[in-house]
Amino acid sequence: MAEITLEKTHALLERLAEYVMTQVATRQEMNDRFAQVDERFAQIDKKFEQIDKRFEQIDKKFEQIDERFEQSDKSIQGIRTQLDLIRTEQQIFVKTFDLHHKRLVLLEDESSYRVRERRGKA
Repeated sequence: MAEITLEKTHALLERLAEYVMTQVATRQEMNDRFAQVDERFAQIDKKFEQIDKRFEQIDKKFEQIDERFEQSDKSIQGIRTQLDLIRTEQQIFVKTFDLHHKRLVLLEDESSYRVRERRGKA
């Protein structure tokens, strides 16, 4: 190990003093930097609050849209039910009409009286 002398210690202290004087920030500079960082954190906090409020608004809009979709789904379900009823009624009317037509044809064949021809001539 190298011998520690008074001259070497003095040289190291001078280099350390030079470094501290030129490179290390002063207390005022550090306080200024901390103040800037605090100010930046305050700005970021305000922005975060704005973003949080915006997300709450978006969440409310999504809830409203979801409610509208549910209402639309219920309306569509009601329309489907009505259409099913209408289709069933139409099928019943068609079958009833076919049955009456067959009965009419049978009656015409048995009685030899053409109801359809009479109506057309009148």
